[in-house]
Amino acid sequence: MSNKMKSPKMKSPKMKSPKMKSPKMKSPKMKSPKMKSPKKKMSKELEEEIGRKIEEHFYKEVAKTTLLKELENILKEASDAYYNTGDPVLDDDDFDELLDIFRINSPDNPLLNEIGAPIRSEIVKEPLPYWMGSMNKVKPNTKELTSWLNKNKSPYIISEKLDGVSALLSFNFDEPNTIMLYTRGDGKMGQNISYLIPFLDLNNDTILKKVKTTKISIRGELIMKQSLFKEKYSATYPKCRSLVSGNINAKKPNTNIIRDMDFIGYEVILDEKDEKEDNEKNSKTINNISIEKQFKLIKKLNFKCVNYKILKEELSSELLTKELLDMKTKSEYEIDGIIISNNKSNIKNKSGNPKYAVAFKTKLDEQMKTTSVVDVEWNPSKHGTLIPRIKFKPIVIGGDTIKYTTGFNAKYIKDNCIGIGSKLNIIRSGDVIPYINEVISISNNKKPDLPDKEKYGEWKWNETKVDIVLIDRGSSKAVKIKELMSFFATLKVSGVSEGIITKLVDNGFDSIKTICSMSIDSFLTLSGIKDKMASKLYNNIHTIIDKPIILSKLMAATNIFKGGLGEKKLSVVVNKYPNVMKKDTMSINDIMLCDGFSQKTSKAFLTGFKEFKRFIEDHPFIKYEVKSKSSVFASSSGGNSKLKDKYIVITGFRDSSLEENIESMGGKIQHSINRKTTLVIVKDINSITSKINKAKELNIELLTIEQFKNKYK
Repeated sequence: MSNKMKSPKMKSPKMKSPKMKSPKMKSPKMKSPKMKSPKKKMSKELEEEIGRKIEEHFYKEVAKTTLLKELENILKEASDAYYNTGDPVLDDDDFDELLDIFRINSPDNPLLNEIGAPIRSEIVKEPLPYWMGSMNKVKPNTKELTSWLNKNKSPYIISEKLDGVSALLSFNFDEPNTIMLYTRGDGKMGQNISYLIPFLDLNNDTILKKVKTTKISIRGELIMKQSLFKEKYSATYPKCRSLVSGNINAKKPNTNIIRDMDFIGYEVILDEKDEKEDNEKNSKTINNISIEKQFKLIKKLNFKCVNYKILKEELSSELLTKELLDMKTKSEYEIDGIIISNNKSNIKNKSGNPKYAVAFKTKLDEQMKTTSVVDVEWNPSKHGTLIPRIKFKPIVIGGDTIKYTTGFNAKYIKDNCIGIGSKLNIIRSGDVIPYINEVISISNNKKPDLPDKEKYGEWKWNETKVDIVLIDRGSSKAVKIKELMSFFATLKVSGVSEGIITKLVDNGFDSIKTICSMSIDSFLTLSGIKDKMASKLYNNIHTIIDKPIILSKLMAATNIFKGGLGEKKLSVVVNKYPNVMKKDTMSINDIMLCDGFSQKTSKAFLTGFKEFKRFIEDHPFIKYEVKSKSSVFASSSGGNSKLKDKYIVITGFRDSSLEENIESMGGKIQHSINRKTTLVIVKDINSITSKINKAKELNIELLTIEQFKNKYK
């Protein structure tokens, strides 16, 4: 770094002028803070700290330059437009940035508790049955997120933060009008929109039959599916939320549009009377069950529920961003974040925002780019399934050039009519692989780019109509190569790469039998293979093949068993029936006695098992054993369970046999360190890594592989 230090480049503090007619807000002019040139080279940590201080100073200066009162008025007008009309004047990111500036400089301002605009005077307003607060928002890599995670421990439950209109559906079976529907308003006063109930599919009869309490309310979001909006309304309305909000707040709502809306539940409020408080002003206690149970109850009552997921591991900004991207990609509805909650029973707050949950948001626009499709490539899997890979015009996200993404499956390509010329919105964050966030337009010829039968061979749709499979997968060179690669990789034969397998297949060595029967001289016939390499390949193959192979591993390596039957699943059957290869007949009921096997997977096993027996007959040189090395390890230790209920992380190296030994003694392998972790095995105990540092912080035992073997031999 030179003695003259440049001001750190910052994106977030730059504030766009809001796109509004009134009031106008000029971008403040500021001079960069003058700093004395350091005499010594500055560390990266110090440089980053100075950058953060400058950024913090910038926010404060912006707020001081722009009158707080003017900023308050801007936020009020933007909030009213967002919540009460279908015509927002600021986009979400601009609004959030202005709100952050306002919060920093006026943390006690009442406006911060009022966001979620007051009901306009011309609309009939009523006191809401319960307080309808908002959510505190947190962003990646902020002290607010860290603070919340420190106060709320796993397990966590994350759910979609839908970008619709917040509403409360309230049932009171003590009153004649049993069902009422309200908008959130400012949290205390809301708009009574019960007249919309007949046009919404709310399954009212189910509530009456299944609810035992006299009062129950479900909070949710009024929203429309993105596909429906795109098909029917996108030509007229700029955003789905504008359409929903505009119609709910209209004097004469379009009932056809209301019928296309969904009510998606995300909170259950059970209201019970407390006799001790009968004579007091507040005679209600609101007892909430855990978030997960609330979601399950919403589904039980036949209401639509937000998508959610339970996470037991430690959370990080990277993981949460990945989960947000995943939910945004898969959701039928527009979402603008995710809600992170603890999964406990929490008393519903009667003012302010809950402490047990926060809204996680991040600027995804910087991680999204629009591009057009150049080609749809179809790559055969080892099972003969054709997997689509989409090639598009190169885009740059986060400094990385990207030109490919997954096409998921053939159904996705067909349903979205993806082909040359299709416009896609691609999203990527951190180490997350690129995904299609949105298909903006279909292909140029208005047809999906399905596999060319002259190029890939004859194919058909599978039973579920999701994937395309080759009819004669045995004739496909690509399938042969992948099958052979899978066989040798599963058996852990080193040095047999895709390039070597391709050379073997091109020269007629295209089966397990022909390759395992090759001599050193046979390998020398291949172009580019010299004496040393030929001997190495021969020895690597026969080191494995000439010894008995664990039966379940061999079963998995042959690629004969379908339906998700891998080595671990197959080992369950082998452990249940050690003499399985000697049995003449086995029934579906026999296999269903094995843990985790359904009728469908049992049938898949029996179908594969017949073919596997033929494979053994055709390959007499391959021997197998029922007991695995890990089983032998366990029996030599007296069948001990020294590691029972211990959670172990291996870091700095990989050792599959060590993992097998750990699992044979009852231990559980983890890939990240959290409060459940009991032991970390390291390559070098003196190394400085994030995992080792975290283990030390949590006082978790650290052992080298030698120390581990000596302690648990």
